[in-house]
Amino acid sequence: CLFSHLIRFKLQCGLINFQILSANGKVVNTGALSYNKINTANLKSGMYFLILSKENGESLLTKFVKK
Repeated sequence: CLFSHLIRFKLQCGLINFQILSANGKVVNTGALSYNKINTANLKSGMYFLILSKENGESLLTKFVKK
């Protein structure tokens, strides 16, 4: 199912860039949010860190598990 490979957000702020890092800190995906979604279909199962960055320099770090 395609929807199991998406991370969805409810954001109302301009351009948001993202980075996904593996559990050991390697960058495995980067880009800009498209329609407040990130496709994780290319990621293997495991724990990842997600960094969201706004244009003004603010950022948020969170973790997620890909099943």
